This record gives sequence, C-alpha cells and structure tokens, in this order.
Amino acid sequence: MSHNNRAPRPRSSSLVPFMRGIVHNLPFVMLAAAIAAVAFAVGGISGGAPTGSAASSPGTDGWIALRGQSTYAIIAAAQQSPLFHVNRGGTGDYLHDLSHLGTPVMVHGIPGPHPVVLSDYDIIPVLDRNGNAVGAVVAVLNPNHTALRVQSIDTYTTPHPHGAIARMTQGQAVTVMQAQRRQTLVGATQPQLAYFPIDQHALDTGTLDWNSGGILPDDPIWQFPASNGAGYVVGTDNSVHPISALPFAP
Repeated sequence: MSHNNRAPRPRSSSLVPFMRGIVHNLPFVMLAAAIAAVAFAVGGISGGAPTGSAASSPGTDGWIALRGQSTYAIIAAAQQSPLFHVNRGGTGDYLHDLSHLGTPVMVHGIPGPHPVVLSDYDIIPVLDRNGNAVGAVVAVLNPNHTALRVQSIDTYTTPHPHGAIARMTQGQAVTVMQAQRRQTLVGATQPQLAYFPIDQHALDTGTLDWNSGGILPDDPIWQFPASNGAGYVVGTDNSVHPISALPFAP
C-alpha cells in the first residue's frame, strides 16, 4: 500500500507509522505466502503462560485456529504465522525483536452506509524493553472469531507509551465526547476501538484532509453510541465526528 507520488502527503502522522511498517514488511509478506503451508512451533511468549492452551498450525490458507480468547491463546495462535519465523536480521526499518508482546485488543470495523461486512481484528502490541509499543501484529479474525490470520507486522514511527495500541485512552475519549457533544454513553455500553474504510482516492489526491486516525486497524479510534441515538467516533486528534459524517469509501 502506498500513496500516489503526485498526491500531497497527509499532514497528520496517523498514516505514516503504518504505511512505513507495511512497506518495509512487504518482503516478509511475500515470503510468508511462499511458506504458508509449513507448520511452525509456537515461539516463547513474554511472561508466564498456562500450559493448557495452544494453537493449531496454520493451514494452506493461512488461518490458525484459536483455542480461546485469552491473551495467551491469541498470542500463541499469532506466533504460528510464518511472519514470526522469517529472518529479521539486517538493518531495515522493520521490527527485529518480536519476543515481547503485550495484551491484544480487539478492533471492530465500522461499515458505513454500504452493506459491507468488515472483519474484526486482534491487534497485538510489540513491546520494547521499556514496555512501549514499537509496533503491532495485525491479525484478522474470521466471522466466528474461531481463527485468525496474521496480515502484517507493522512498525510505529513513534513508540506508544505503556504498550498501548490506541493513541488515546478510553477515559480520555469519553471526556472529549462529553465536552464537545455533551452526550453520555447509553446505559452500560462502553466505547470500542474501531476502524473504517476511508475514501482512499480522495486521500491520495489531496481532496480529503483527514487527521483523526482510524483508517487502519492498528491506528484505531473510539466508537460509541450516545444518548441522543447517534453514533460518534472520537479521533486521535481529539475531534468528535458523527459516524454518518465519516469520509467512507464510495
């Protein structure tokens, strides 16, 4: 994935970490496709892990069965991906150390006005020695959440503190929402992390200026319904947008 060279670069950094990560991981993605049928052993998981949960080896289609929804089960499944077992030596901008993984978070897709079913994702932070997220394992889930497939392992340009995937905490998102829209959450409903399919052509040609994140699963925004019946998202730039006003792909 890359932008048209004639298009202006987005002013926000929201796109840069992931586009760079995806571009630099293309050799690994191609290699993974070539060896996807090969079964690999589960690698070590940072910290203690129960011994009663394990992941199945990847099939020829790349899907890996999940034995549960625990942190260990998700990480164990993801580590079966060929992307964890390629040579990460050298001096490239890709991640060299995948031995320290944080707590996975689920990110949902916002389909927009079209009847399109978007996949949910498990996003696993890749941590440095200080516990900061320097990248993310992007794992797409099947509709029943019984299997995953590692789509990419991306690099963040700027580490996310405390192993976070989202650039804003849930509490911060609620505060922004209440301050700007004076809306409260509906009952016990909690905000959830989300992404949406943006109008990529408008973004590439410079007719759309979007600085609020949420266009890739590993740069999610917060989505929640409000008391007035409308759905909203809180962007990474502290902006609040009605879901109906998001720049969805046509």
